[in-house]
Amino acid sequence: MHADQTDRQRAWRALIMGAATGAGIVALLFLALTARDDGVLRALQILPFILFVFVCAFAGWTIGLFALAAPAWWLPHRMRLRSLPVALVLGAVGAFLGHLGLEATGFHTMNVVTHELFPGDPTMQYDAWSSYRAAPALSVVGVMVAAVVWRAAHRRVDPAA
Repeated sequence: MHADQTDRQRAWRALIMGAATGAGIVALLFLALTARDDGVLRALQILPFILFVFVCAFAGWTIGLFALAAPAWWLPHRMRLRSLPVALVLGAVGAFLGHLGLEATGFHTMNVVTHELFPGDPTMQYDAWSSYRAAPALSVVGVMVAAVVWRAAHRRVDPAA
């Protein structure tokens, strides 16, 4: 029989890896959607902007993981609910609610990274409905981030050894 072992250093490292994963996926989605909608040439032209998206998303995922996910994970962890499925559900629900919470409080994530940089570009104007529709997509990203965090934070140990 195996047991999972986690220490504080592994948990911190896992949260940073999760933030980088979430930011990377968000930046790649922006790049892929730009290539799909406006062509590959336009996608290549905005690579510096994609780097900016990564930095903003990394900050957002870091704050979300440390301020919201880590405390939300504490209770199931204390109850010995440390399995991957539990982590995936927490990731999906947390990313979904986190995005909706940001939108509801007026911090429109899509507006921050598009309209502010391209105020005259009609294709980059803020659309509240599109921003709210992003919540389910971000819950899928939350599942991927949770899988990375869970794998990086937990180490299998053999109690007999």
